[in-house]
Amino acid sequence: MSVQVSVIIPVYNTRPFLRECLESVLGQTLAQIEVIVVNDASTDDCAAILDQYARTDPRVTVVHNARNRGVSAARNRGIDLATGAYIGFVDSDDVVAPEMYRVLLTTALDQGADMVKCEYRIKRGGRQPAGSALPAGRVRVLPGGVQAVQAYLNNRIDTICCDGLYARRLFEGIRFVEGRRHEDTQIIPRLLLRAERVALVSGTFYFVRRRPGSFMSSFTESRFDEIWARRDLHRILSGTEAYHRLRHRIDQKVTSSIIRTLSDAYESGTFPNLIILCRTLERYITRDEIRALARNRRIRFTHRMLLHGFLATPATVILYGPLLRIWRRARKRLPTRPAAKGR
Repeated sequence: MSVQVSVIIPVYNTRPFLRECLESVLGQTLAQIEVIVVNDASTDDCAAILDQYARTDPRVTVVHNARNRGVSAARNRGIDLATGAYIGFVDSDDVVAPEMYRVLLTTALDQGADMVKCEYRIKRGGRQPAGSALPAGRVRVLPGGVQAVQAYLNNRIDTICCDGLYARRLFEGIRFVEGRRHEDTQIIPRLLLRAERVALVSGTFYFVRRRPGSFMSSFTESRFDEIWARRDLHRILSGTEAYHRLRHRIDQKVTSSIIRTLSDAYESGTFPNLIILCRTLERYITRDEIRALARNRRIRFTHRMLLHGFLATPATVILYGPLLRIWRRARKRLPTRPAAKGR
């Protein structure tokens, strides 16, 4: 029986969640899968757990890294070993619904799509039961290439890679950038640009576990990589005919990332003072680039003013996040205006 789907799972010190993750993947209703698990030099009991699964289930292949190299390198090693026509990714503290890969593969084959993405949900505590998908609805098919990237820039296609299935051919000459975070944000548009057809399934089949200490639940300097990933879209698209039309939307994304990252960094208390915070930002984007963004009239006026303010005093942007949240809370308390009556 030939392998149709290769599922790649990078693992690093996720022992409390690892068995639940593996059981959800091995419990798929799709039989023709292989599971490639890359143990990225875990220091807990993950290695022993993985070796046990490899001995008892022939679908499981375990690779042990001698040193910790990061999630991108682990995924890249899995891609090199994959034999399936399609590739999927699962983080080792997340879970998937039993029918996820059957639904995604069936959609890919029926629609002639070389990328299929479903919806995902944040799993906090036990409120979202593992392995139970919300009902699948309609399938929307988009042309690949620049049109798919435009849909991505307009938030119609999400940035994470784990809620999707990708034709293995898409990774020819493309790999996750090692040594960076927000690697999904950087690679998804590259894959979209190469894809011929992209299918979006409305059902929720992937469940992200948000836990203390995980990348997205705490703030470290690597969160600034979101700015790098957004900026890299200029390089990725610069040779396309539609670049002149999309570059302003890219600038909007970069600007939003700058404001969000600075606000989150300040609120986290990770940086001892504003000077160090600003110097950190300038390792990811220069002041000249920020100045160019501030002059782009396609960017929202308030965001441009915040960037001008940052160039003068960084506190302007740092205060934006808290002030915006206060305004949104206050707006919810305002009485709803009655609908206008027709004449």
